[in-house]
Order: sequence, then C-alpha cells, then structure tokens
Amino acid sequence: MIAIHNTLKEEVFPNANTLSKQLEVSPRTIQRDMEFMRDQLGLPIDYDESRFGFYYTSDVEAFPTIHLSEGELLALAFAKEALQANQGTPYAGALATAFNKLATSLSNTVSFSPGELAGLFSFRTAGRAPVDEALFVPLGQAVLEQQAVTFGYRKSPSEPAEHRHVEPYHLASINGVWYLAAMDLDRGAMRTFALNRMSALTPLKRHFKRPVDFSPDAYFGDSFGPFRGDDEAMTVRIAFKRYAAGIVRERLWHRSQVIEEKLDGALELQLHVRDSYETLRWVLGWGDQAQLLSPPHLVEEMRAMVAEIQSAYDPA
Repeated sequence: MIAIHNTLKEEVFPNANTLSKQLEVSPRTIQRDMEFMRDQLGLPIDYDESRFGFYYTSDVEAFPTIHLSEGELLALAFAKEALQANQGTPYAGALATAFNKLATSLSNTVSFSPGELAGLFSFRTAGRAPVDEALFVPLGQAVLEQQAVTFGYRKSPSEPAEHRHVEPYHLASINGVWYLAAMDLDRGAMRTFALNRMSALTPLKRHFKRPVDFSPDAYFGDSFGPFRGDDEAMTVRIAFKRYAAGIVRERLWHRSQVIEEKLDGALELQLHVRDSYETLRWVLGWGDQAQLLSPPHLVEEMRAMVAEIQSAYDPA
C-alpha cells in the first residue's frame, strides 16, 4: 500500500493492471488494497476515466500512521521474542526488522517506544536445534507454494544421508526443534523429518495440491512429541506420587489427558498416544515419582529399558 501511495503521489495515473505488474501481485489484490486505503485510511483516491488511472484528489503528505493499541504492541513484541529466542528460526531477524518498521509508523496514541519493550519477555528452551537459514527459507517457501523437494536425510547422526523425495505439507517447532511433515513419495506414506538432519535441499519444478483433509493438529494429535511412530493408538496410565502430582496437575501435557485424583494427594494420568518410545522416555524423566501402570506390553518395554539403565550403572 505504501508503494501504491508513492506511485499515486507521482501523478502518473496508474491503474490496477499497471500496478499489479509493477508490484507482482494480482489486479484484484491492487483493487482490494486501494479500496482499503480509500475507505479505511481515508486517502482521497479517485479514478480518472479520461486517463484510465487512479489519482489523489488532494495533496497527501505522508502515508497514514498505523494505529496499534498498547496491548497489540505488547503482543507483537512478545511474538518477536518468542520466535527469536524460543523457536530458533532464521525469520527472527526479519521479524525484528518488521517490528521496528511498524513501531516507527505508530500513531501517537501509544505511550511507550519499542526500546522500552526490550527485556520485558524472554524464552528459554534446553536442547534447541539450530537450523540452517539456507535450508529453512527455501523449505518454507516450498511448503507455502506446495512445491515438491528432494534432500539428503540422516535417520541418526551416525548414519549416512539417504535421498528423499517429498511433498512438504507443514513445518512445526516442537520442543525447540523444527520438523517437516511431508508425503514421502518413494515410500507412499507420511513421514516426519527433523530439519537439523537435512542437507542438500533442492526445490523441484513440480507442484502439488495439499490434501484438503490434512490437519497438523490431527497429524500430531496422537503423538507425545514430533513422531507418530508405527504403533496403534493406545491408552496409557501413569501413577504420580504426591510431589510430582502437584506439577502434573498444573500443566496440559497432551490434548487427550485425563487426571484422576487420589486421596493422598497423588494422581493417575491417562493419555491416548501412539509412539511408545517417546512415552517411555517421558515417564522415565520423572524418576521415582512416576510409575507406568498400563498397557501391559508397554510396562514390559519399560522393565526392559530400566534393566538396561541399571546395567549401565552396575559396578564393573
């Protein structure tokens, strides 16, 4: 809209077609933006039929200021810090620049400056995996434009990279790590890929249509972390002692969780999940404060895992 404003000030009588070519958007987008500038921002825009273009009917010194409430500015500052410090995305720098541009265009109704917002919020994520900007940006573009890609992928840090050919559906940041949900064309099934294990990303010329029924919430809904696993969905019951129960009941751990309170202050947590390994790791993280109760096959896996851990600490 600022570019449209600057062109109108030059008195060259642009129309939607000429502006769309100049700004590389559709004529409909130009028309919608100009209607917003006229009706919502109060700019004196009119159309000259003899010159086949738009013009300002009176002088306009500057583009109108952006009206944000203090709450909206705080929310924007919050989002900027969250993305920069907690998510680890290369877009953090671009968001900071956009935030500063918006802040300098604010109306006088806001009583504090962007500099005063610095230090109000902070985020910390242990074990955050950095992402290469040279990979993240084109992959994000491929997701947006529904463009097939190929890349090398290591299933584990010790394994060599395998060639993957996928249709990228969705990018998700989970526990400090970025993941791609994509249709693996060679395997004919959905797969989840950690971006920090990708290399040699190549966008292809072929485009695809993302299924209308694909939902990130549904895709990750039965997983306890980023990976869905090959297990059938199962109901898991975990008993927590009184100390841990106080922490467990304060948080939302999974959308399926059901808490059953016990008389002594302990509780039982019920989850409906798919991936057994991630669930076992989470329960083990509570140490002696948690006991896995069911399903039986998962309890057996836990016994085997605990035995392995114990053997690692047995005296030589």
